[in-house]
Amino acid sequence: MQATRSWLTLCLCFVLGTTGTGILCNPLIEKRQTKSCSVDMFSCKNGECIDSLSICDGHADCSDKSDETQNLCAPMFKTCPSSAFRCNYGACIGKSAKCNGINDCVDGSDENLPECKKLALEIPSNPPQTQQTQVTSQSKCVSNEEYSCKSGQCIDITSICDGIPDCNDKSDETVELCKSGVVCPKNTFMCKYGACISNQKKCDGSQDCVDGSDEANCDSTGNRKTTTSSTPITQTTSRPSIPSTTLQTSKPPTQANNRRTCVIPNTEGTVYSLIQIESDHKPVLSPGTNVDPNTAVEENCEEGYYKTTSNRIILCSGNGNWIPKLDKLCLKKCPPMISDSLDLECVFNGKRENCSNPSVPGTILTPKCKVTHTVPNGQIETPIKLRCQQDGNWSDRLYTCIPYCGRPYTPNQALILEGVEAVYGSAPWNVGVYRKNNKNSFDLICGGSLIAPNLVVSAAHCFWQERLIDRILINDGTYKIAVGKYKSDIAIKDNAFTQIVDVGLIYLKEGYYGASGYHAEDLAILVLPIKITMSNVVSPVCMDWSKRYSISNGSIGKVVGWGKTEKMVESSVLLEADLPYINRQTCRNMYQNGFQNFVTLDKFCAGAKGGQGVHQGDSGAGLTFVHSSLHFLTGIVSVKDANTNDSIAVFTDVSHHVGWIHEIFTNYTYASDSTSRAIG
Repeated sequence: MQATRSWLTLCLCFVLGTTGTGILCNPLIEKRQTKSCSVDMFSCKNGECIDSLSICDGHADCSDKSDETQNLCAPMFKTCPSSAFRCNYGACIGKSAKCNGINDCVDGSDENLPECKKLALEIPSNPPQTQQTQVTSQSKCVSNEEYSCKSGQCIDITSICDGIPDCNDKSDETVELCKSGVVCPKNTFMCKYGACISNQKKCDGSQDCVDGSDEANCDSTGNRKTTTSSTPITQTTSRPSIPSTTLQTSKPPTQANNRRTCVIPNTEGTVYSLIQIESDHKPVLSPGTNVDPNTAVEENCEEGYYKTTSNRIILCSGNGNWIPKLDKLCLKKCPPMISDSLDLECVFNGKRENCSNPSVPGTILTPKCKVTHTVPNGQIETPIKLRCQQDGNWSDRLYTCIPYCGRPYTPNQALILEGVEAVYGSAPWNVGVYRKNNKNSFDLICGGSLIAPNLVVSAAHCFWQERLIDRILINDGTYKIAVGKYKSDIAIKDNAFTQIVDVGLIYLKEGYYGASGYHAEDLAILVLPIKITMSNVVSPVCMDWSKRYSISNGSIGKVVGWGKTEKMVESSVLLEADLPYINRQTCRNMYQNGFQNFVTLDKFCAGAKGGQGVHQGDSGAGLTFVHSSLHFLTGIVSVKDANTNDSIAVFTDVSHHVGWIHEIFTNYTYASDSTSRAIG
């Protein structure tokens, strides 16, 4: 064996993705046999079988040299390791074998180099024996890669104790070395002095152990006898050559024509491509495709799958099996993780990754409520970590956070009638409702209140038409809403938080029949097709789902809008007003002109005889009252007595309709999120 063959052992094990501990990557295993090719053997074109590690190592092990061809070697080794030399046809040999006076490449390309000719001029062709000894004794072998013979000669470390003397002094095949430092792998034969050879070389008629112990005690059938022969074995210094005719006659006569094709497997996430010498194009091979022996195929992963190794090439052997045996190359990635309410951090091997992309197995995801959100029902957020598993699924589901509600961003300033301008964020739940006019532009028609990122509560009369039957309206592009607005003009983007969104569906309360029904149940819910982005100046108002809070007469609530001022001019900027609460019965007693009929069972009033109040254009706006430092939606602007000049208006009492609102809320928001997860 030549030391240069070890480079194939190292390279092929790396390229084929094996571990280096099994038979396929053991350099001590025999490289030629005459029986039917096994799964780990390479089938020569003439039908001979050699060890799969013997291909493309610079030495022709097949008698027809089919193991050292450009078609086979070039695609397998496009580059060789830095410590190796690449033959012109693609094989890899040890770099030290270059220009050593021996053709270690089949094509001799390792000796046909300009530097080889220069070296030949510098070193005498026949140096005296004393000079030769002096040179070799002073040479230093590469640590962990080369073995130093007793003479000082350096050979590849994988060439020791393999049955063939590579050192000129045969010091690599001695009892002293092999018995003390070598353990033969499974399925190999141990020579009497400790070397390891292929188990199939035992009693094959060829002396492969230096001491001939592999052929001792063999019977005529090629099996070892049970008794030990006393006949001494004559040692040989080189491996006997077996004529190719012997190989041909010893194997079944039909074997050369009995080579089987390999089938491209159907492996999830894996793409197989044919390697072609003539071009860089690699045709994709469909599962079930038959591939001829000695064909190299490259494995890659489909999108959404992770490759466990950087590159892998498999080879079709002559017995219909792939070399190496196919293990799982492509692992399914975990699906992207996106959340409107959580900040997500993904880390893989200590490096931050984008969670919105498919994640590699082993990725750790850490969720946390956004600064504008909190966990529902007053629970405490418990830190968790999700792991992307080998099966492409996350180890757990994301929980859901809800926006903080009813928190003004800046101090309030009194507005609307006899008021002053509002401040950004003073009512971050405020919504402007717009309708398309005949000029294809949009006019502000009503107000509303954000109760979830995709739900707005407003007044039914803003969308009512006489003799309307349906209570669920599908928007046809007529309506839009705006949040984060300060100026009423929809064409003006007031700040970075302003968002204009189309309305999807409009739910009207079933009992609303307009003026003929005295505007009872004057309530509408707008469903948005997308979720509004939450911020400090855009957030929902709180809802008293359990009706815990009650309001007493004289309590002060807040309302904002773009309605008419005391000068009966529509305001171009957002205004707000503080209004005292008036319960239903007190309000009804204030009217004797028939207007009391509009103060229906689901109404209350707010305002005063003079001062701040709501007016035309404020319909649908929300009146909020503070409980536990948070603003809760209590009333929706409904109607006002046109015959009076006071600021008192009638509001739809939200508490009377909280069940209907909650039903829609659960159908369209976080409460129905299938990925929600309780934390506590």
